[in-house]
Amino acid sequence: MALTVALLASFEHSFELLEAWDRLAVAAQRPHSAPAWLAAWWQHLSVPGMELSVITVSDGAALIGILPLFARGADYTPLGDGLVPVEPLAARGREAEVGAAFARALAERRPRPRCIAIETQDDSPDWPALIGAGWPGGRPPWQTVERVSPDPRVELGELSFEQWFEEKSSNFRHDVRRKAKRLRKEGGELRLTDAGSLDVDVEAFLRLHLHRHPKGSPLSGDGVGAMLRDVGGELLPSGRFRLASLEVNGELEAALLLSAAGGRVSAWSSGMGERLARHSPVMHLFVEEIERMAGLDERTMDLGPGEYGYKRRLASVEGTLTRTRLFPRGSGHLRSRGRYLLRRGAERAELRARERGGRARRALGGFVGSSDGRR
Repeated sequence: MALTVALLASFEHSFELLEAWDRLAVAAQRPHSAPAWLAAWWQHLSVPGMELSVITVSDGAALIGILPLFARGADYTPLGDGLVPVEPLAARGREAEVGAAFARALAERRPRPRCIAIETQDDSPDWPALIGAGWPGGRPPWQTVERVSPDPRVELGELSFEQWFEEKSSNFRHDVRRKAKRLRKEGGELRLTDAGSLDVDVEAFLRLHLHRHPKGSPLSGDGVGAMLRDVGGELLPSGRFRLASLEVNGELEAALLLSAAGGRVSAWSSGMGERLARHSPVMHLFVEEIERMAGLDERTMDLGPGEYGYKRRLASVEGTLTRTRLFPRGSGHLRSRGRYLLRRGAERAELRARERGGRARRALGGFVGSSDGRR
């Protein structure tokens, strides 16, 4: 039987499809590719000019593939862009034929796609290659890797939490135990958000996160709180939305938000205030949640993209999250590709200039400090 490819242009009145989509996310162990996250993102954070363009692939009545995209003009981008890491999904063992179906659907879209962005973790199928291999006409799109972000994770394998903890360095174990004792002495108490505390906990979590990132964060946008309340309302009953908090005298002082699917847990973001900062409360929350996931027989935790020292100390695998752009060949292809490369070159030059400026300011600060000391 030939596969059926369709376009989902609205989340409304698609309950059966969303349930099948969620089953694919659970089977693939991709918590943030679940429709609860993406429907909430679309409702609260999409802006005028975006068009929902989710490609579905079915074999008879069975959904076997989802490519969650939105279009802005002729540019196609994963849902959740900049806020939630989202990947294509396929039934196990059917990735190649699903990738080819995605390719045919994209090639037939009008307006013709100018650029298609795809995100993949290092242990995911190579979706850019699968889509390229299935592109009609034997002329696969030109591809370029736009960004590779560190995405470390904890892999328990067959280990219990106690065995995992004992395999860490003695310095790590001593530091975790010492700071946990100090957190308890400060009056810190751990708890998970429930339905009754969801609204107030989301508000406190965002406040703590933005306190930790005063220079700006994607979480500062209007609609993020409403998105998280929707996701929590959907996934809290199944234990797949976990907002773990440390509070003192009823006030949240640190929080860690995670989502789970199919034996895998993915950290989304965290936040903390000043009161407990010297005791590394976010590290403490991660350790507690690793213990929790081990008790639930979940084996993997993504610690979230980004270079942070505490993530390296926790991680057993130095994973990556890669963003690839595909430029279909044909009329206007070289022009689109050239514009993109020029823009990327300008962005890299600006980044290098900022880095040089930062080094110069630090060096000048050190010089001034040493000169003051000599006086």
